[in-house]
Amino acid sequence: VEGELFRCWLYGRENECDPRVRPSGVILGVEEFGITLEVEEYLGGLCDLTGEVGRYAVQRGTARDVDGVRMCLEANCGIQEGLEMIGRLPAAIYKKMDQ
Repeated sequence: VEGELFRCWLYGRENECDPRVRPSGVILGVEEFGITLEVEEYLGGLCDLTGEVGRYAVQRGTARDVDGVRMCLEANCGIQEGLEMIGRLPAAIYKKMDQ
């Protein structure tokens, strides 16, 4: 789940973006995977995605790409806010959020 979320965030749904220029920023919904996912699997993938986006932000920062780093921050903040809006999350998700 994490890998597909990150691939789409970088390249877009149809691989239309070049992440060296700017990632797509698209975050797939649970229904867009083409397979049945448990809610916990999807939410766990979102939490793991924030780590990948953070590593990408470090790469963009090394390249002095302020806009790229800002986009990463916005993506991770959006994911966190979305998870917080859900309210009560499965216990395994709270553990991932604390990492």
